[in-house]
Amino acid sequence: MGAVIYTEAFANSGSNKAMTHADWKAAMGSASATTDYTTTGVTNPGVGISSASDGFVLGYLRAAAPYGLIYTEEFSFSSSAYTDLTFSWRQANSNTNTTFHVAIKMDGAWYVSATGFANTTAATSYAGMEVKEYQFTNAANSWHLLNLDFAPGGSLGLGALRETPLPSGTITGFGLYAIRNVSDTTLRLDDFTITATPIPEPATGTLLLGLVTGLVVTVRRRGNRNR
Repeated sequence: MGAVIYTEAFANSGSNKAMTHADWKAAMGSASATTDYTTTGVTNPGVGISSASDGFVLGYLRAAAPYGLIYTEEFSFSSSAYTDLTFSWRQANSNTNTTFHVAIKMDGAWYVSATGFANTTAATSYAGMEVKEYQFTNAANSWHLLNLDFAPGGSLGLGALRETPLPSGTITGFGLYAIRNVSDTTLRLDDFTITATPIPEPATGTLLLGLVTGLVVTVRRRGNRNR
């Protein structure tokens, strides 16, 4: 398993907080309207960080706004600099139909994983948290383009599925995209983590090869002197 390169536990100081408390953001909407809930705190409808002692994200999806995006742009990294890139989190949604999908922002565009994760059991509280994990892939048919637009009439719906591989690039934003598939939903999210294994830079390998070569030459020269 790779090392942790990012983690957020959504800690709280004792009262409901806006997403900015954790340097995260939130939006909810439909295919024709998007609302920024970054600074609202825990409202219904809306999304924020709960007042529980440990803190967690609490949000609500309704028929008029069946989609949600909970995300941050506080950290960036190159997808080509790592292997075993994995996103994990805990969720406790109030039904087993609503799904969370990994969302990433790359080269100015947002993408959402085709794979979604639902709770195996409907949760009535934080105690129903289940661990979910997504292994990153850039393979064709693995990502949708996300239409994120805060302008009047803007969309928060999914675009077409990419039929070509996702290009390598710098990921400048990431989080989870929620889809209310049947009924109204209470969203609960916690402990968002990214793990990965760094790929050694070529210069490092070249330097090691040079040191080994130099050592071999030195040993041979010393051996010649002893003859």
